[in-house]
Amino acid sequence: MLPQHLTSDRDALVAEIHEAFRGVTRVGGRSWRAAYRSDYDGLAPDDRQLLEIPDNDRSWEELAAGTAWDDDSLGGGGFSFLDAIGFRYYLPAAMVRSIQRGNSSNLALKLTLPEPDTHLHEHILHRLSLLNEEQCRVVANFLQFMLTLDLHNGTSLEGSNWRIALNSHWAPFFRLR
Repeated sequence: MLPQHLTSDRDALVAEIHEAFRGVTRVGGRSWRAAYRSDYDGLAPDDRQLLEIPDNDRSWEELAAGTAWDDDSLGGGGFSFLDAIGFRYYLPAAMVRSIQRGNSSNLALKLTLPEPDTHLHEHILHRLSLLNEEQCRVVANFLQFMLTLDLHNGTSLEGSNWRIALNSHWAPFFRLR
């Protein structure tokens, strides 16, 4: 059970996400299943048949509200293989679902920008390139909320993937509401 102040913060943050990402579509971008097709070798043979089913979602809001989309899979595909359009489309749905679940360490990892001298730095910066300032602020607020939730649940500050993600790129965007 969340304390009242965290419940209020959670609800306000979900509203911020909806406002900042209103109208974002996947048109011209890579779909979730296409991301898995890009990492075909990472899938078990029984899961490969699922790739033939087209993505029928009409909005990220639909994904956030539903239960069929597996946004927190640590297997193949997913956020690692999305382009900038797909990343901007799926990110708000994953944030809302993480808030509702109270956790998603996979998303924290996908929002962590590696050091500039690593080979993934430019790749991840490109994936983030379509996020505007308001969307970046909301991501920072999301990371801060998840960090606060971790601390509330007894997770150490030093070991928190949310803290690592926030400090890797997003902290300058954080603003108190």
